[in-house]
Amino acid sequence: MMASNYAGKGLGSQIVQECLRALKEQGFLSVRLAYMKANPQSKAFWEKCGFLPTGVETPNGQGIVVVMEKKL
Repeated sequence: MMASNYAGKGLGSQIVQECLRALKEQGFLSVRLAYMKANPQSKAFWEKCGFLPTGVETPNGQGIVVVMEKKL
């Protein structure tokens, strides 16, 4: 999460893109992550960063976890 006074300024996206660049330089081919299905803001953010759903959804006691992946 980003502090509210920084939200909407693209800083989160920049941080993610820099992390993805570093992982690619180290030879990683893809990155997977998971978000809570009940959190549409999270889904929108990761989609904006280029992540796509893998089709895997798993209950975890707090709700449904959705797995996403981005090829590097």
